[in-house]
Amino acid sequence: LQDGGLTVQLVNTGPLRQGVLSADHVSIDHSDRWMSWTVDVLNAQESAVYIGVSKASRWNHKGLTLGWSITGHFMFGNSPRYTPIMTSPRETFDPVSKVRVEVDLDAQTVRWVPLGFDEGSRPPPPVQRSLKNPNNSGRRRDAWESARLWVSLLHPGDRVRVS
Repeated sequence: LQDGGLTVQLVNTGPLRQGVLSADHVSIDHSDRWMSWTVDVLNAQESAVYIGVSKASRWNHKGLTLGWSITGHFMFGNSPRYTPIMTSPRETFDPVSKVRVEVDLDAQTVRWVPLGFDEGSRPPPPVQRSLKNPNNSGRRRDAWESARLWVSLLHPGDRVRVS
């Protein structure tokens, strides 16, 4: 962590997926049950940086976790450390350098919005998913009572900052 916890960089010697959670969160106990985070991707190898949300309160606790890579691939699983289920968009998209993640606990939705991309590139489109049925499988899950930002890095030097 750098910049008072606003910047995260993976520093291990080889590829190893690491999930990081934000300290701030949105909760049904808060007066405003909607929150957004903007994440700048400062360095990413192979487009392997994922940005999304988690129900988990800590990186090593259980809690449904989901997000998208900077090229639009979707990943989710049962904890910030275990997100094995991935789906790819049918089209190929160029990586983005900035993403906004919005969570609405009243509507039980998460929205992923690409913001930073080169002119003339093909960035992935904004995506919205149900928190109760994130993989559109028909299997309903319990409502989310809280959510926090989740970022998953894979390669040494991958670095992001919450702005």
